[in-house]
Amino acid sequence: MHRILLREVVIDTPTATFAATRQFWAAALLTEAVQVVDHPEFTTLRNPAASSWVGLQDVGGADARYHLDIETDDVDAEVARLTALGAVKVADGRTWVVMRDPSGHLFDVVPHASPMFSVRSKQVPEERRSTRPLRLPRQTVSAAGGSARDWPVPRMLRLTVSPTSRETKSAT
Repeated sequence: MHRILLREVVIDTPTATFAATRQFWAAALLTEAVQVVDHPEFTTLRNPAASSWVGLQDVGGADARYHLDIETDDVDAEVARLTALGAVKVADGRTWVVMRDPSGHLFDVVPHASPMFSVRSKQVPEERRSTRPLRLPRQTVSAAGGSARDWPVPRMLRLTVSPTSRETKSAT
């Protein structure tokens, strides 16, 4: 069995706006930005006002986006588990694997290196190592005009729309 921890939020930024974005996030999170010596395309925000690590990555000419880093003591096992849950492997990095979740968001599976891994990580139990993709329940949401679509919507977010009065109310 292996362990996992959502370690970091990474702000992927094009080179053209990297300096301004780095200054913005350092000021916004009341911290200082420090370039990672061994990997100069990365900058860490030292002790930010955040519950996880926050970093920036210079992505050259690529689009601005965010990605998450999932830290693990067994990269291969975690990649296999996440693939079984519906993620797709995109590329191999130096020591990590780039993946895409079912909605298209990129994230990395990285080897454990943080000092908090031993304290905050969780062990992946055997029953969570499914060989089938995760199946989400479908609920029907009625839009104004009477058309219906199948969307996975949590109960507290379901809306009821009256086609005549156009009033909306929560179904909680």
